[in-house]
Amino acid sequence: MDFIRSVECKEHYDVVVAGSGPGGVAAAITLGRLGKKVLLVESSACIGGYATAVMLGIILDMPGKGGIPREIFERLHSMGKAMWVDDKSYTYDIESMKYVLDAMVKESNVTVLLYSSVTATKVENGHISAILIDGPSPMAVSADWVVDGTGSGQVSFESGCEYYIGSENDNSAVQAASLQALVTGVPENLWHSEIHSREKKKQFKELLESVGHEPTYPAPLLFRLSMADPTCAFQINHEYNVRCDDPFRMSEATMEARKEIYESERDLKKKEGWETLTLVSTGVLGLRDGRRIAGLYKLTGDDGAAGRKFSDGVVPCSFCFDIHATTKKEADKVGFQAEVTKRIQPYEIPMRCLISKDIDNLFMVGRCISGDFEIHSSYRVIGPAFGMGEAVGVAISSLSKGSSNRSVDGEKVASIMKERGYKL
Repeated sequence: MDFIRSVECKEHYDVVVAGSGPGGVAAAITLGRLGKKVLLVESSACIGGYATAVMLGIILDMPGKGGIPREIFERLHSMGKAMWVDDKSYTYDIESMKYVLDAMVKESNVTVLLYSSVTATKVENGHISAILIDGPSPMAVSADWVVDGTGSGQVSFESGCEYYIGSENDNSAVQAASLQALVTGVPENLWHSEIHSREKKKQFKELLESVGHEPTYPAPLLFRLSMADPTCAFQINHEYNVRCDDPFRMSEATMEARKEIYESERDLKKKEGWETLTLVSTGVLGLRDGRRIAGLYKLTGDDGAAGRKFSDGVVPCSFCFDIHATTKKEADKVGFQAEVTKRIQPYEIPMRCLISKDIDNLFMVGRCISGDFEIHSSYRVIGPAFGMGEAVGVAISSLSKGSSNRSVDGEKVASIMKERGYKL
């Protein structure tokens, strides 16, 4: 069935960034600071994606990151709203992250469009010539360059790009999704955060089991976000078989997860000493897997295990292979992480992974860059995603109007990223 409608083409931008997660927002800030006219399109009520709407509460893989990810931490830390939990990661207050990102995009003169999504593109001769945005007021815009920061690779999908979902051996196998929550009233005399401690996770699991709840996430977490206030992340949930292209399962999983979180908090607060525990909010369902868009280079698990460096390496990464179990049966057998015999050595993401091979004015950031199932589980965390956005911003700013994304000088971008404090 064809639906035809007439939509006014509102305006032309230098760059449209679809999705304001860590990669998208960093790209928009970088481009705005470099004088580009940028439209940042976001489907939810706030920018930041996994750092805000999903309410992750921890930034992983910070080693070697300079530029924007370092600036974000410093702003939060100066407010007393972020704290290092080890030499690689920090926790932070969710609302303060929203405040900082709002300020940074405003300072950069980025136009933000919330409550709106890119739902279609017009592609002519391998070039996105127009973008349809649906929201309270549907519109079309045009842009010289487009950045897909949707996580699910929605813009790339709508533009006909080649993509991959799930494992190379089984494209129906996707990592578990999670719904995060925030609580207050955690008894300080009974519980202290040790976010990376396996023993502490085991203790929390046993605590939940003692009140009749076996968490669907086999390694649940309860940790304080900042020293400035007592709010804690309450991360107990895994939802299986949730694909980014199945909105019915996403909806069902969200409601299942919310029920688990509510009932776990309700019964845990009946335990002596936990009476003041209070569920504050739940976030947006977080998908670990999405569409991985084919780029000029496909990063692999072997690259990560070899600690491979590239002449156009623009973001350093050192996070582990973090493949969450794809089924409840697997989780019951091996725990939350699937078994991987390889081990990550510090590696780099090449600029070529951020450049679409099918569309000449399209770039990707965050979870939807070009990589295989294994290495995706390492680079999908927030620290590298911020860096990818900054690298794409630098790359686009170097291109002349009417040129192709193939014209990016990856080695030059790498050199600029070094100047911005990235250890490459």
